[in-house]
Amino acid sequence: MSQKTTLLDIHSHSLLLHGQDQFMPDVSLTLVPGDTMYGSARHYLSVGSNALGHIRQALNVAGSNMAAVTSVLDYACGFGRVLRWLRAGFPTADLYGVDADGPSVAGARALNLGATIIQADISLREDMPRKFDLIWVGSLFTHLSEFETRRVLAYLQDQLSENGIIVFTYHGEYVLNLLTSPKTPYGLDDAGREKVLREYGERGYGYAIYKEWTADYGTSATHPSKMTQICLDADLIPIINKPRAWDNHQDLIACRKQLPLARRFQPREIPG
Repeated sequence: MSQKTTLLDIHSHSLLLHGQDQFMPDVSLTLVPGDTMYGSARHYLSVGSNALGHIRQALNVAGSNMAAVTSVLDYACGFGRVLRWLRAGFPTADLYGVDADGPSVAGARALNLGATIIQADISLREDMPRKFDLIWVGSLFTHLSEFETRRVLAYLQDQLSENGIIVFTYHGEYVLNLLTSPKTPYGLDDAGREKVLREYGERGYGYAIYKEWTADYGTSATHPSKMTQICLDADLIPIINKPRAWDNHQDLIACRKQLPLARRFQPREIPG
């Protein structure tokens, strides 16, 4: 990159690491210029450690553990706010980061985490180079329509290994309530806010494109039961669904891959 990276200042802040302190010595402190998620070192590291904590819990609920994970995908990885924590938590795993944004891809590569960083194919025609034991998706579905959420989830379900899990975040009732006020528009004009609120009430999933945007990208809000059904429709079995779990803001859901019918019901051998 043409601009030099800097280091996160962790010495003038009291860090909030959500019980993930043991991984902090191995977390990259590199800050790449242009990372729009960065506001302060304390919050930046808090959000990443919070994600890792929920991932660890999801693995435990699924009957697995961190040592069993050999492959990890951060889908919509941005500049690596969570990716750096995934590397620290899974130091020997085959780590991938994917993003549709070119500067984000370059930024994630600049961290030098020993990860494979790929520009996303938003057509979703091509499979990933391998299957993954763990997929993390932070704050992507918060920007997508129900159609796109279903399309991306179906794609990611197919990228999971047989016993893989996916952990992702979405806007729930907390954000819905914030959208009732013009003071917290989440990038929407009044018509957009009203559209999200109306659709949420009608079918449990509200979405509107950002004001002055032409691309299909904006703000969504989803009822937890609706997101559960969307996961089930994608052959994903929810094992955790928490309100305001990520950064005390976004809801978080974890799912395991549903096994094919033939694997779920193995015939028992009858003694002769």
